[in-house]
Amino acid sequence: MINHILGRKLRKIIIPLILVTVLVISVSASFIPLAFADPDPGEVWATDADGIKKEVFNPTDTVYVKGVGLRKGLKYKISIVEDTGTQIKSGDPIPTNNIVAWKVITTDLQDGSFGPEDIWIQPLMPGCYDVFADCLEEGTQGYYDPGIDAKDEESPLVTTAGFFVIPEIPLGTLTGLLASFSATLIIKRKRIF
Repeated sequence: MINHILGRKLRKIIIPLILVTVLVISVSASFIPLAFADPDPGEVWATDADGIKKEVFNPTDTVYVKGVGLRKGLKYKISIVEDTGTQIKSGDPIPTNNIVAWKVITTDLQDGSFGPEDIWIQPLMPGCYDVFADCLEEGTQGYYDPGIDAKDEESPLVTTAGFFVIPEIPLGTLTGLLASFSATLIIKRKRIF
């Protein structure tokens, strides 16, 4: 009986003590600076003129680029590059021989954002493209530095490209050609029989 009463008293003391210990550890861990963690890289993506993300463009469109979370108040070279089919990793050179359009911008002093900025004005060439933001004041210029630079080279529609430009095929012309071809086939078939 004495062990039972002693057990209850110990439980009443130990359980709150454990809870307080867990709480103290949790709160103090949230104040530990994350100095050794890599900062999250900013993000860039192709958009329309209103800043809405866009992954498919026509040759008559203009490609705008928007960015968030970059280094505040710094100059970046925003480049649209032909997709190489491979993912650029930390320290890899940004493929400068494939740049189709670029512009130097300065990010916002408050939050490191920019845009939408018109980067590639029509006419666009059909194909797959990536967007890079290379910081001109920090990191190694011309090389991808995560945490400083940003990239958009993946899309749900195209696995290795940030966006793509589709060729415009005038439907009226295509429909006319199909109708002519079909009529020719029907006429030739009737002559055979």
